[in-house]
Amino acid sequence: MLSVPPAGPGMIHSHIAVDVEFPLHFQLNGERTDRPIDVFHTHNLLEIGLCLTGAGIFHVGGKVLPFQAGDVSVLTPLEWHRSQSARGTICTWAWFFFDPARLLVPAFTRTLPYAPEDFAGPGFANVMRGADHPELVVLLQELVREGHAKADGYRDNMRALLLMLLQRLRRRFTVKPAAPPAAATRETPSRVLPALDAMARRYHESLGINELARQCGMSVRTFQLHFRRAMGQTPQSYLIQCRVQAAIALLRTSELSVTDLAFECGFGSLSSFNRAFRTHTGRKPSAFRKGEAP
Repeated sequence: MLSVPPAGPGMIHSHIAVDVEFPLHFQLNGERTDRPIDVFHTHNLLEIGLCLTGAGIFHVGGKVLPFQAGDVSVLTPLEWHRSQSARGTICTWAWFFFDPARLLVPAFTRTLPYAPEDFAGPGFANVMRGADHPELVVLLQELVREGHAKADGYRDNMRALLLMLLQRLRRRFTVKPAAPPAAATRETPSRVLPALDAMARRYHESLGINELARQCGMSVRTFQLHFRRAMGQTPQSYLIQCRVQAAIALLRTSELSVTDLAFECGFGSLSSFNRAFRTHTGRKPSAFRKGEAP
């Protein structure tokens, strides 16, 4: 079973206070700029979000995940994360933070369709494409409407909608690995957080391994060892992943040429961008922008 990651330097565990009678906090018009949240963090509550406008990237544990308007995010207290919009843009979100056990039991069910470890780890994609899962989007849109109106009975309606949402998530996305997930045996990322922070903020710049190691106060060899133990991959592959996912966000939101976009995201040449993009997505950037199948 995954455990809540301990907070280390540059990481916080954010405690969100909720009402005892109605343990749900929601923010219906939250903005996210292209500047990352200052620190990687976890919450004490389950967070489910709906991207209303824009696009960008999430950093969740060792995963780098793109998002766009209409996408759904699911983040448990088990995984540290941060997010940002595509460069030069602002995106908006509706967020719902709640404790399923306190909010839904015993009001509706004795068997709760939620266990945090089922919705976390390397095998779980925390961002779901809204175009692929319209039933999730419909439920979240209805939650947004209930939250705005706050009409008679809205609390019961929101409870019912969240229960339906968890049921759908469990049916569609629950991961039951045969062996403990790799993340369970990894180091906490505290020692390499300065490098992760640099890559989240400056992925578009020329970031060498020597500079990243220096920011963590380590030799290159020691840094590479701790980074691989914490993230399950090399610093170089993680940086390329950041750049590719940032490129995906820009392909969805900007009219930059593919060449300009490659340099905007930190690639040294169009050929290196095309090669990395195809490795990660199975498509050329131009084909991805046109919506062509892999």
